[in-house]
Amino acid sequence: IRRHTLECLEEETIKNSNLRFRMRNFPGEIIAEMTALVTAARESSAAKINQLQSALKSIAAEIELLDEKQTLCERQNAALCEEQEYLRKQYKERVDLLNERMATKVNTNVLLIETCDKTRDTEREIIEAKAALEELKEKIAQKMSKLEKEKEEWDEKVKVLKC
Repeated sequence: IRRHTLECLEEETIKNSNLRFRMRNFPGEIIAEMTALVTAARESSAAKINQLQSALKSIAAEIELLDEKQTLCERQNAALCEEQEYLRKQYKERVDLLNERMATKVNTNVLLIETCDKTRDTEREIIEAKAALEELKEKIAQKMSKLEKEKEEWDEKVKVLKC
């Protein structure tokens, strides 16, 4: 038992010695770890700051580019508005001209229709006059025929009276 106790004691002494050694070196390890952690945190922060500054510069450049694009778009919009106004005036002038031509065409068509109506009326009157003339010619021919018969009868009577 004694031997076993001595071995246990020796074992505990070694453990105790290790713990004392670690206790003496522990603050240095903690300081080294803390220093390493602080350095890593600083490097990480510096990298993050650089990344954010780069992103900020990129955003600023993009904003500047967008401002230039907006200015260009505003100029183009102004030019297009002027062109739209010009085209609107041209359109109005052409519509007015077309309306004027259409009105002239309508008036011409009305005059043409009136002229056609007058021509048809005149042609109908001419046809009626020709029919009346033909009827009159027939009546005259009948009258002439009747008068010729009467003349022949009178001539016969005159001949008879002369003989």
